[in-house]
Amino acid sequence: MPLFAFSYSMQLSLTAPVTRHSYALRCLPPDTARQTVSGLRYTVSGDDKPSRSVDGFGSPLLTGYIARPHDFFGFSVSGTAVLRPDVFSESGDAALYRFASRLTQPGPALTALHDSLASLPGDGMGFVPDDSPAARAFAMMHAVYARMRYEPGATTVSTTAEQALAGGAGVCQDYVHLLLALCRMERIPARYVAGLLGGEGATHAWCEVWHGGVWYPIDPTHDCPALIGYLELAHGRDAADCPLDRGVWYGAAGQTQTVTASLSRLPESI
Repeated sequence: MPLFAFSYSMQLSLTAPVTRHSYALRCLPPDTARQTVSGLRYTVSGDDKPSRSVDGFGSPLLTGYIARPHDFFGFSVSGTAVLRPDVFSESGDAALYRFASRLTQPGPALTALHDSLASLPGDGMGFVPDDSPAARAFAMMHAVYARMRYEPGATTVSTTAEQALAGGAGVCQDYVHLLLALCRMERIPARYVAGLLGGEGATHAWCEVWHGGVWYPIDPTHDCPALIGYLELAHGRDAADCPLDRGVWYGAAGQTQTVTASLSRLPESI
């Protein structure tokens, strides 16, 4: 099986000291049917004993509290992972992902796009029957890719699928929200996945579509199945459920954030 080395870090520099800082990090890749993590190492600046738990969607969560004044916060995580391209995750909570979430609520633009795709034939891409709901999702992925232009800065973290489609441009988060919205308009269970993609040097997002008791990963940003070199960090209904880092503190301060990410295949395999 392919073996990958991964690392992810964030450094936050503040213009003035803050106190009573509570944070929640979704930076620890879970063990799933598709990935097995080993040699996991992580550090959080200013907190020697962060707490590990799991959020309501099943994603690993690292939380903590820093009471003393500080003008810097950062964390890092690294390790190795076996990534299985031909194994698909199982889950019993698919019903949760049939319905629109805050960032995937359809409006006039999404409704018009969905109506225009009514006669679009399914594309099983060699994984599922062409007449299955999952094949319908793959076909709609092609439509999203054709209608969007990848443009960093065109949207923000709070941009909805409707807004991104109206603007015609966005980043991976927006491509995913568009596909999620279209799937859910047909009650096809589909969920948002945040993680790392080999060779990108940054975080990435893709979809998983439920069919036959498993989740099939698909990447609308690249118009392909999300099979080789994808490491999951978190999943949920949309990006609002999957922030890799979130925090609140007391004090007024500007901030500068630097993020580095890497996922690379190792010569050996397991």
